[in-house]
Amino acid sequence: MPVIIFAHGGNWNRGDKDTYAFYGKDIAKRNIILVVPEYTLSPNVTYDHQAQQIAACIQWTKENIVQYGGDPNKIFMNGHSAGGHLSALSVINPKYGIDQKSISGIILNDAAGLDMFWLNTINPPKKGGFYDYQSTFTNDPEIWKDASPIYFISEENPPFLIFQGTKTIESIAKTNNDFVNKLKEFQPDVQFIKQKKGHFGMMLQFIWGGQETLNTIEMFVNANN
Repeated sequence: MPVIIFAHGGNWNRGDKDTYAFYGKDIAKRNIILVVPEYTLSPNVTYDHQAQQIAACIQWTKENIVQYGGDPNKIFMNGHSAGGHLSALSVINPKYGIDQKSISGIILNDAAGLDMFWLNTINPPKKGGFYDYQSTFTNDPEIWKDASPIYFISEENPPFLIFQGTKTIESIAKTNNDFVNKLKEFQPDVQFIKQKKGHFGMMLQFIWGGQETLNTIEMFVNANN
């Protein structure tokens, strides 16, 4: 069976893999295995350590998923919010050592952090509180760029499927649109689907149904595995 590795959201400093059992059940009904890794939260570590942990999960999945009925040659990445950022970055930034050809596709759900260089430039990161981006991304503009998936778009990237809520956070809407516009240079037919939902609703839809979105994910997986 094909496999989706899902990184949860939570602003890089919140969240727990156990919260997403509902999503695992939804995906399993489509004959797809869902792997949900835990990663260490900020401010205990930066985004870089988190991306390393997601990359380690990819490697673990390649080596072990056959024991659970999964196909190591049909691995997809998926993430919501901060998890979307980590899912993309861990694959397309070469520093994390993942062979992009070994990933069948990347599914982003209202991903945050696609251009942290832009966001932190216009809104310098602060320390403390929920939006503690200084602890997560430091004060170094070069690190912000290295943390931003948009700067690693290339012809080497796996196929993308991108969802965005029309009622999402303004910076997320902008960076998703910028990301897709740049990605179209290499993937002119990339699916960019906008849904009439807020940022959290884009994930919560799977508690109440989300069948249309699940159908799209299933078709994307079947078309690219």
